[in-house]
Amino acid sequence: MSLKTVRLLIAAVFVTLATAYAWAQPQLVLNGVPVAGLSTELVAGTAYVPAEAYARALGAEYRFGSPAGVVLLFGGRLLTLQSFDTPAGAEGASTPLMVDGRGWPGLGAVQLRGEVYLPVKSVTTALGGRTAYLAAQGVVAVVFPRPQLLDAEPPAVWGSFERFVLTFSAPVGLEDFFVPSLNVVRFRFPRAELGEATAEGLSSSRFGPGSRFSAVALVPMGGFIDFSLTLRPGNSYSFFSEPFGTGERVVIDVFRSSPDDRRGDVRAPVISATPDTAGLARNLQTALAEKGVRTQLRVAEAGFGAPALISLRRAPLAVGVFNVYYLEEDASRLDVPVFASTGLSDAARARVTGLAPDYSRGERLAQGLATGLERRTTLRLDALMAAPLRELSAAAGRGVLLELSAADPGDATGNASLAEPLAAVLAPLLAPLGGR
Repeated sequence: MSLKTVRLLIAAVFVTLATAYAWAQPQLVLNGVPVAGLSTELVAGTAYVPAEAYARALGAEYRFGSPAGVVLLFGGRLLTLQSFDTPAGAEGASTPLMVDGRGWPGLGAVQLRGEVYLPVKSVTTALGGRTAYLAAQGVVAVVFPRPQLLDAEPPAVWGSFERFVLTFSAPVGLEDFFVPSLNVVRFRFPRAELGEATAEGLSSSRFGPGSRFSAVALVPMGGFIDFSLTLRPGNSYSFFSEPFGTGERVVIDVFRSSPDDRRGDVRAPVISATPDTAGLARNLQTALAEKGVRTQLRVAEAGFGAPALISLRRAPLAVGVFNVYYLEEDASRLDVPVFASTGLSDAARARVTGLAPDYSRGERLAQGLATGLERRTTLRLDALMAAPLRELSAAAGRGVLLELSAADPGDATGNASLAEPLAAVLAPLLAPLGGR
């Protein structure tokens, strides 16, 4: 046997072994899309996948580096996942996973050689999907319910803007794209389809035109739905999602803006709410709009990039009592009974949020809010203090957290009686920050 023949045989053996090893490694397929990088070796018996690749295949918004570690926003649900430098840390952590501020069973993320890995089953289940291991094919399959568009409400006037509400049966991805030359914004919902009961009733003729848009197009295609708006000159748009049962509700607002602020999602202050304060937040947004102050509403999401953040939460306080928190430069040293973040430097806050930290803005908002509420309502202040809150750190210190008693009476509309005095207090504080 010649030396050349021996070399060829050795090469063939290596190719065979490499092929067998590759086949032995499970592959991840998410909604029919292969996702590279699956590992079953980080934590024994658990599938981990690169976080960014998973989010991209799902159509979720992904961030890493905030105090929460991994942040995924999908279907109006906010998932935060602590990240660890070792698999042992991720496996042994207690409640490293949270959905809309509530603990969820699961493992932590692992950061290895500059790559962030997510536990596939924990994250998928938390966001409403299912996993299965297909041994014969060597595939870890991740499947989310195919969302059906159940309703698309005709535009309603909310204060100074017009609002569209689209309701889906399951969490849905969302891609928005603006074409300046046509003044058209397109919202694409991957994998979505029209529900049988609404297919005949949903037509573009029911939508408009309106005072701030000239045309609407709702186009179901094979594999997605497109919802397009032609904006009238000088108008802009913003949108947010919120959980709706097991599905999702997408809210799109069209409002007056300057010609160079077409998206309108940078200059407007943000109202951030949890599901149990969403009704109050919507009423507050409407009341502020009636006073000429434009705001964004985000359910269970921090106000990244906003000039100011008003975060609403319920807490186990006595009836009629409220707390107001703000961030200070060294707030990470404080020990307070709230959702604390890890300490971030000013440089880290600026890198995560794209904003230079402004602690004085949050403190001024907090003091004005506390004083105004005590003057205009029967509520009484229990605590006004700095606190290392994740959302305030993510907003670079430009915000406040208002904690209201979970025992206070509320109704389906979110305690409308409180929205008006809140708006009266906040309007003069927010208007100079880009809310008009």
